[in-house]
This record gives sequence, structure tokens and C-alpha cells, in this order.
Amino acid sequence: MSSDEQRARALGRLSRAARVQVTISVMINQAIAAQAGINQTDMQCLNLLTLEGPMTPSQLAEALAMTKGGAVTAMIDRLEKGGYVRRARSVQDRRQVQVEMVWGAESRALMARFEPLGEIFSAVAAQYETSELDFLAEYIERSNTAWGSPLTAGPRPEASNAPPWPASLAQPQPGPAGTGPEN
Repeated sequence: MSSDEQRARALGRLSRAARVQVTISVMINQAIAAQAGINQTDMQCLNLLTLEGPMTPSQLAEALAMTKGGAVTAMIDRLEKGGYVRRARSVQDRRQVQVEMVWGAESRALMARFEPLGEIFSAVAAQYETSELDFLAEYIERSNTAWGSPLTAGPRPEASNAPPWPASLAQPQPGPAGTGPEN
């Protein structure tokens, strides 16, 4: 087999594996959202907030490809009523409202539903050298950037109280009073 054929075969294998992983991720997220009594968009909002930290309603709308106004307001209202998030004034600009995670019983129960996934992730990752994990992370980060992901490569400084996945599943990280998983 020529090197061009080997590369084409490897790219095909990688493409298929990525598509399967996306499909599995979507199905798992849908099932966990349904078990928690929330919809898929609400679940993605919570995921964004754990990754990025507090966000404005406009930032959430943009990241989730929602219309600003009614749709994002209704989503935030549902999540706030469910005890997952709260609206708070921005520390940098008191005129601005941000949405932040509330690490109460509801959020902890939702995160606990991901524990089996964290265990699988850790078991698979344990089979790789650190340099290989760095390579895989770099590939995924470059792909996310190329696709125009609105997410940053790493957490914003204000997300420092958000527990990293999956490590937080077994060991919640403390945060400021009222915002960390210990509350």
C-alpha cells in the first residue's frame, strides 16, 4: 500500500471514529438530560458554564446558536427555577448580568450522572503516555479552532471555580462561597 493510500485509510478511520464519538456523546447527553428532566439545549448551557464560567445571556445565545431575547431568557428561567444557575451582576461591570452555575444538590446530582463516563475516560487515558495525550488534546483543540468554536482552548480565569471534567466527578473542587460544588 502506498503512503497516499495509507494516509487516506488513516484519515477515513479517524473521520469515522470522530463521527461515532460525536454520535455517542450526543446520545449520552440526551439520555442524561432526559433523566435529569431538562432538555438538550439546557444541558449544553450547563456544559458551557462549567467549561467557561459565568457568561452573559448574549454570550450564551451566541455560543448555543440561539436567538437573543426570548429563547435564551426562557432557558435561563428554566435552569434558574431548577436550581442549576443564577443571575448575578458582573464583577467587572455592575450593569451587566451574568449567568453562573449554582453548585447545589441539583447540579451535583447531574454531575454524578457523568461519573461512569469519567471512569471510562480515565481508564482509556491511562493506556496512553502523557506525550500522546498532549498530542490528542492538541489535535482536538486545533479541530475546535478550525470549526470556529466559540469556546476558548482553556477555561477563562473566572471559570476557576468550575470543576474540570472528569476529575471533579470524584473530587469536587472548592470554589468561592455559594459557587463551588461544596455548596
